[in-house]
Amino acid sequence: MILQHRPVKADDFKIICSFPLNAQELFYMFPKAQYPLTEAQRKRLPNPS
Repeated sequence: MILQHRPVKADDFKIICSFPLNAQELFYMFPKAQYPLTEAQRKRLPNPS
């Protein structure tokens, strides 16, 4: 399987917020967040660019 990547788009964040299925999974993604992850919390993530 060949994987590809692209820059994140604004529409992607709703999907990314749905990745963790419970609080424990979210903790490993973003320890300071509270389950369920919201787009508002996601905006607190450091921006690598």
